[in-house]
Amino acid sequence: MKVLLIDNEVMFRNGIKHLLELHFENVEFGEVSIDDWDKSMKADYIILDVNLRDTCSISILKHYTNLGIPVIVFTSLYEKSASLKILKHNVAGYLLKQMESGELFKALELIFDGERYYHRNVSTFIYTEYFQSKQNSEERINQEYKYNRPINLLTKRQWQVLELLAQGYNNMEISEQLHISDKTAKNHVYTIIKRFNMRDRLGVVLYAIGKKWVKDPNVKELQKQVTNI
Repeated sequence: MKVLLIDNEVMFRNGIKHLLELHFENVEFGEVSIDDWDKSMKADYIILDVNLRDTCSISILKHYTNLGIPVIVFTSLYEKSASLKILKHNVAGYLLKQMESGELFKALELIFDGERYYHRNVSTFIYTEYFQSKQNSEERINQEYKYNRPINLLTKRQWQVLELLAQGYNNMEISEQLHISDKTAKNHVYTIIKRFNMRDRLGVVLYAIGKKWVKDPNVKELQKQVTNI
């Protein structure tokens, strides 16, 4: 597996590369400055310092996310509006340079295993943006969700599965609730993730909530999924 570290701070970039090479012995780490980066550079994962005032870093972020290559944002920036703008690019992780090394290793291990990882300072913003702002009256919620689902995107059963995902149910709990096999529940979840062009179930749920396609999300359960640290 190859990981490309993109950052303009030379000493920081070299120091982090050395640290990660000592911990992840079977991973090949490359490094380049934002200014010297070009589109021919490929890797399985990208670790990128993103600054919204730097159009080059935003272009790099868009380039790799459009290719479907997971981008891990590694920055000192965690102001709410800026963080939410970065998260809209469906990044695989949002890490802060202030993290301790052990915290950093744990985060990357999860991401390399296919999970997402957002630092607690950033996950708080996600919680506020996607959940707390959705608190409306029951009647209005039902009315909005009833008419905002696109036709032919999912089957009736898949919409039921999505509703349960929004409640924080795992595959086994979904199978028990709908009286289907674990394998069928897993297949439904996999299909929904692919239809939404997401990497995992959390991304699907956040997207569906933003589109008003599910109702009554279980805020406490979903916050547990968002807050990895």
